[in-house]
Amino acid sequence: MHPTYHTKCAYVEPKSESTSVSPWPKVVWLSGLFNPQSFLTAVMQTTARRNDWPLDKTVVLTEVTKKSVDQIEGPSRDGAFIHGLTLEGCRWDEKAGVLEESRPKEMFCTMPAGAYTRPLLSST
Repeated sequence: MHPTYHTKCAYVEPKSESTSVSPWPKVVWLSGLFNPQSFLTAVMQTTARRNDWPLDKTVVLTEVTKKSVDQIEGPSRDGAFIHGLTLEGCRWDEKAGVLEESRPKEMFCTMPAGAYTRPLLSST
């Protein structure tokens, strides 16, 4: 275990009944997690339970937003806002909102700050 200078209280915000019903923080730094797939699975399971969906028919959809981390007002009810994603071999065109070829000698490109991932019920 690595030593830390923060107390546990610095990471946990108290929840009151007047706050959002989401169990997630406002924005999650996905690349900072040890196992980011487990976080995405937890988001999927929570939404599937809340909506009474079968878990094996639930899929995750990620949309890139034009919001920065500071512009996101609160946690999402049916998903999570994430940041810290990078692309390899391509780049994200913020104006057009699509993937583009990478610039010369540019191996990695950071994604915009506010991506939104949410579970959906698959039709197949």
